[in-house]
Amino acid sequence: MLQKTNGIVLHYLRYGETSVISHIYTEAFGRQSFIAAGVRSKHSKLKLNLFQPLTLINLEAYFKNHSELHRIKEANYFMPFYTIGADIRKSSVVLFLAELLDKTLREAEPNERMFGFIWNAIQVLEMTDKDIGNFHLVFMLHLSKYLGIFPSADQNINLELTTNRVTDFPDSNDRFFSDISAPERKNLMMLYNCSFQTFSEIHLDHNTRNYLLSHIINHYQYHFENMSQLKSLPILREVLH
Repeated sequence: MLQKTNGIVLHYLRYGETSVISHIYTEAFGRQSFIAAGVRSKHSKLKLNLFQPLTLINLEAYFKNHSELHRIKEANYFMPFYTIGADIRKSSVVLFLAELLDKTLREAEPNERMFGFIWNAIQVLEMTDKDIGNFHLVFMLHLSKYLGIFPSADQNINLELTTNRVTDFPDSNDRFFSDISAPERKNLMMLYNCSFQTFSEIHLDHNTRNYLLSHIINHYQYHFENMSQLKSLPILREVLH
């Protein structure tokens, strides 16, 4: 059946001589795999650049029931990347977040709220002219809400920032705070409570950002077994100094 949906490209693999298989997080169907036939040939209407990490696309595809691979008929940019392609800091963040999402978004079921969060966040990254040093940290903390691995506001969070006591958290989330010093817990909560309009207003040095990033990654690894190695992480650390 021919269906239209918005999609966020996670990554692609070469398939045959001219085609690719792309893993895309879609608004209507969750994570799905698509074959883009002939996209690597010179005369293809579909362009390979459409399938770069975190590209926002409108796609039309043939969906087959009980199939793990669908065929793209047509795809177009929702928003071409100009600043992301030209800014090594932004492109490094995109590669890292695409790898993170590829390892955490596994369900072939729609989640409109999570899709909307990711879709809007990528647009902010493309359009912002503010410092993006905190962007990936804010993204990961907010994403954890949608993934169900971080307490939400309705869980009556009671965080004692000046002590080592944390209450009203499930065990795994208790670890998230109990393993970190009080000043860094305060930084985490400031990042968690800020928005994509205010993330640049929090001033952290490079060492603090790297420390918080390692801590957040450890928390993701606690919940996702396939998070043991992030190939893009060394590049991100080197670029966002």
